[in-house]
Amino acid sequence: MRLLRIDESGGLCFTKDFIKDVPRYAIFSHTWGDDEDEVTFADLKDGSGKLKASYVKIQFCSEQTQKDGLQYVWVDTCCIDKANYTELSEAITSMFRWYRNATECYVYLSDVSTRTCQHGQDTPSWESAFRRGRWFTRGWTLQELVAPRSVTFFSRDGDRLGNKNTLGQMIHEATGIRYDALRGAPLSDLGIEERMRWAAGRDTKKQEDKAYCLLGIFDVFMPLIYGEGDHAFTRLKDAINQCSEGKLYISNIRTYFLSLLTDSSGFKKQLLESLNDGSPFTQSKNISQVSKGTFTWVFREKAPDHGIADEGSYSPRSPAKSPGSLAGRAFSPVSTDEESDSQHFQLLQWLCNDDGVLWITGNP
Repeated sequence: MRLLRIDESGGLCFTKDFIKDVPRYAIFSHTWGDDEDEVTFADLKDGSGKLKASYVKIQFCSEQTQKDGLQYVWVDTCCIDKANYTELSEAITSMFRWYRNATECYVYLSDVSTRTCQHGQDTPSWESAFRRGRWFTRGWTLQELVAPRSVTFFSRDGDRLGNKNTLGQMIHEATGIRYDALRGAPLSDLGIEERMRWAAGRDTKKQEDKAYCLLGIFDVFMPLIYGEGDHAFTRLKDAINQCSEGKLYISNIRTYFLSLLTDSSGFKKQLLESLNDGSPFTQSKNISQVSKGTFTWVFREKAPDHGIADEGSYSPRSPAKSPGSLAGRAFSPVSTDEESDSQHFQLLQWLCNDDGVLWITGNP
């Protein structure tokens, strides 16, 4: 991630490409004008950027960054060397995370002014322009709205209008995005169709970007292939479906094992007996020695009734199903006392925790 560093006199210079230990930074969000008017990486490198019409946006952003006590800022038009395809691809793939990790996000609304007067109006003159602003119609600005923790809106005059909390009602009316999503609710808790509705009607300059701008919204990854046209959206839907099936699969397993802990039908006893037969708890802590017989009876005899497919292995690293037995799944032991029922149940409870699950799909 390459940032712009602002020196004490307001001058701008590029930083190194940060891989880790990224300093606190602000991030800029805006709508693009004509390509030839936007300040590019090359323009800032050769000093010609100040001559372009859109440099006023760069200047505003750097001044606001300094006002907020920050020294670094990221601007999409000029912090990416778009002549470098590898760098461009990495930036698009990482952009949702970059916005999410920003200390501040400044939204510059070039079609909203606070200096116009409308006599006889009960509401500020800028509010109607805000609601129908072009920023709410662009594809890339969707993630720039929901990803950052702090999003502040400014008029083209540089006046602060409010943030996504204080302006939540108008933002909701303009976008259809519900309040909890604006306030940081995990997007994975929201339905796929709902998130797709947020993107409906938004536009991008390049056809493929209608799909690529949603990668972070759905937390999926796929290679960028400019020139593929509508096929990009087909690949996006395939990636989303594949990912959601995997998450549902894991959720079903977790829910099922939780149900075992409250079952009073004798199922607990049956489960405990199975755990004493070739279970990972009686094996060495070297996970490669885990018995493939572990939980075989659970998946073969009980799992089909709970929406968990028997026979067929799944790894979160690879959403596709592959040959093999579900019995090959296991998790690291936290105890070697195979005689203790309470410890076995503790391990089952641990299994239901995301951080405690270890999926075996071959040699670890």
